[in-house]
Amino acid sequence: MFARLLCAATLLAVFSPDAKAINITSCADITLPGSYVFTSNIMCAAGSLNPIPSLPSALVGILISTSDVTLDLSGWDLIGPGSVAGVSTYGIYAEGTFSNITIENGTVSGFLVGIELNGGTADLVTNVTIVNASTTVPEPGPITYMLTAAGFLLLALRRPGVNHKRSSPS
Repeated sequence: MFARLLCAATLLAVFSPDAKAINITSCADITLPGSYVFTSNIMCAAGSLNPIPSLPSALVGILISTSDVTLDLSGWDLIGPGSVAGVSTYGIYAEGTFSNITIENGTVSGFLVGIELNGGTADLVTNVTIVNASTTVPEPGPITYMLTAAGFLLLALRRPGVNHKRSSPS
C-alpha cells in the first residue's frame, strides 16, 4: 500500500504548497481520491500516454481509477498526439464504475475521444471545451462519451438523470 501511494504521488503529481490539491504536470494515472489541478498546458506525446486496462488498444492522457476526484484544468489545455496508428486515444478516461468525478475549467484537444466517464454516478464536467476529437457518440447510454465533436463547449453534464446544458461552438 505504501509503495502504491508513494508511486502515485511521485508518478503523477507534486503536492501544492497549500497541500489541498495535487499539481498535475504531465500525463497521469490518478489512483487516489482528492483534488488535482493543472499548473500549465500538458502535452501528451504518444509515448507518454497511459494504457487503459479494460481497453487493450486504447491509450489515455489522464486515467482516473478511483472515486471522489476533482480535476481542475485551471484554464490550461490537455493536448493529445492526434491520431496514433492502431489505437484509440482518450483525453480523460474514468476506468470502472467510479463516482463523484468532477472535471472542470479547460480544454481537451488532439484525442480521438475527449472525455469518457464510464458507468459512474454523480459525475460532473463543467466549462470544458473539447476540440479536434473525431468521434461523435449518441447520448446518454450505459457508457457516456462526453462531447467529442470538434469545438463543442460542455457547460454541464451530470449523471444519473443526465442534465445537459450545451452551447454551440463559438
